Amino acid sequence: MRPLSRPDRSRAAPPSSPAGATGIGAEIGRALAAAGATVAVNHLGQHPDAHALLAAFERDGSPGIAGNADLTDPGAVQTTVELVRAESGPSASW
Repeated sequence: MRPLSRPDRSRAAPPSSPAGATGIGAEIGRALAAAGATVAVNHLGQHPDAHALLAAFERDGSPGIAGNADLTDPGAVQTTVELVRAESGPSASW
């Protein structure tokens, strides 16, 4: 087994990608952040989990964005998408 190393940040990664604050969403977010993506974490009331995850991204050199949208509410989703685009630019992969 070869040792883990920092990812090659010269390779293309999505500029911004969504993830959840816990579970598989958080794991996907960690992988995307490790690849150099700016990850938007939607947490719907899971503030401590989301902010701990974002702090881990920051420590590893990848910024993150917090969202708090109820994904069953199209207006809340649109507001969160607009927030992510405003903070990360129009190339967000939402």
